[in-house]
Amino acid sequence: MYNMWFTVLFVPLVLAAQYPYDLTNDIFIQPMDCFEDEPPIPSANLWVIDNIDDHVEIQKAIDTLASRGAGALRLMPCVYNLGKRIEMRNNVNVYGEDDEQMVYQTTLDFSGNFKSDSLVLFNNVSNIEMIMVNIRKTDVPNHAYAIKVKSSKNISLYNMRVNTNQIGVRIDGASVASTSCVHVTNAAVAMDIRNSKYVNIGCKECSCVETSFSGGLVENAFANNTVLYRLSNNHYTNVYTEGYNLGQNNTVFSQQL
Repeated sequence: MYNMWFTVLFVPLVLAAQYPYDLTNDIFIQPMDCFEDEPPIPSANLWVIDNIDDHVEIQKAIDTLASRGAGALRLMPCVYNLGKRIEMRNNVNVYGEDDEQMVYQTTLDFSGNFKSDSLVLFNNVSNIEMIMVNIRKTDVPNHAYAIKVKSSKNISLYNMRVNTNQIGVRIDGASVASTSCVHVTNAAVAMDIRNSKYVNIGCKECSCVETSFSGGLVENAFANNTVLYRLSNNHYTNVYTEGYNLGQNNTVFSQQL
């Protein structure tokens, strides 16, 4: 009885205090591995998952929100284990977090020999934000891009870290897109932008050096990339670098094709 009333009364109050706006169309996901105390009881807004094949629940949540027309998926601080690509949907935002002790951050850790050219795909979609989500490739030999934005509109990527040995962010055929404080390391190409218009890379009047989610210093925001920016056939595209710590061991800063 206590657990039932705790879920019905207390959990919604906690969520409302932390996020003081309408949560009707939001879904929260929390893996079992990242609870400090007893895990809360799952509810319609709070999905508790087992940290195995987390792509199943994450994709289901995105699809559920899309079926409602709009909403936000909020991934609680933890490392999520994914074995397949995540596909974004219209009007569904994805937000990550960190905890106060900086022990956990929202990190999507992809592994497995799945046959997809990207880890996170925005394909012919619009009106999406992805904020405070780290993307890490442990072992996915077939992927070409960590994040691929194809033929999409009004896409915003902010305060993210991407670690891949292929292409960090590929934007192709997009209209109105931005990547602010998106830090890429170990990539063949950090940012590959082509056939797009009205794209902002970086942020003109902000600092992206202190971009850990709680404000801690991040050194070498771009490091060990072969090419930082590759640009081809774009219109009204701006690259701002003054707010970034460009890091070390980047071979080529900009490559115009």
